[in-house]
Amino acid sequence: MPNVAELIREHVTLDVKCVDRLYLNGYVPRLQSEGGVVAFLRQAGGRVIPSPAVFGEITTSFRTRLRAWCDEREIPWIEFRKGERKDDLVQKYRDRLRAASGVVLVGVAQERAWAWTARKSQRGAWVHFTWQRASVYVNHYYIYVIDREWGPAFIKVCGYAPYALKLCLNGHEWAKRQAQHRRRRFTALDNGFLAAANPAARIRGNTPARSSDDLPAPDTPDTIRSPAPARRCDIRSSTWAVAASRPKNNAASCSPNAASPR
Repeated sequence: MPNVAELIREHVTLDVKCVDRLYLNGYVPRLQSEGGVVAFLRQAGGRVIPSPAVFGEITTSFRTRLRAWCDEREIPWIEFRKGERKDDLVQKYRDRLRAASGVVLVGVAQERAWAWTARKSQRGAWVHFTWQRASVYVNHYYIYVIDREWGPAFIKVCGYAPYALKLCLNGHEWAKRQAQHRRRRFTALDNGFLAAANPAARIRGNTPARSSDDLPAPDTPDTIRSPAPARRCDIRSSTWAVAASRPKNNAASCSPNAASPR
């Protein structure tokens, strides 16, 4: 008995092979082990005891600076509700953006994270913290952007240690913009193509990494200890190490109803 692919083979008019979702996962290398956490906190807090209070200070500072950054530029700040389809809400703000590229909004959502927690033990004046990973609910910050080359994308930053980062790109949106740059006509779906002129032609190009010079990010130890101009964690400075990954079974998706990030 023929399968679905065999039944529709003779009726296919456009075959698209394209990376769908592309994730760049960022992490702070020094915060991946207990020893690294202890060294980081001693340097950041300037204290002999690696207190978890330092992480709290970093978290509060990051949220405050990011909110101020949005207010200065009149960028919407949204508190997502549980179960809300983020992309449906964000699309209304994308439609209002007049510039060809830029930050659309910053959204905040409480989500589960694999974060560092501390257990305190004390004997008289002697204090010791033992560190371990645990599943906790903390604020995550979604920075939605429109890029000239990639189109709609978002950066997701965990607001608590180890400050994991995820950059989500869409290969179909990239291909649409490359086709526009080359003045190739096509009919777009929400997440793919319905038809295209000269469909046999291939679209290729470079994908350089970029980062914003002034977008706030969790502090490095130098920021906390020194009043001098701060050095921030960003992709370009490699304080966050970045690794690329691609979701399984998404290499050639052209569904008009792609699932939004949750």
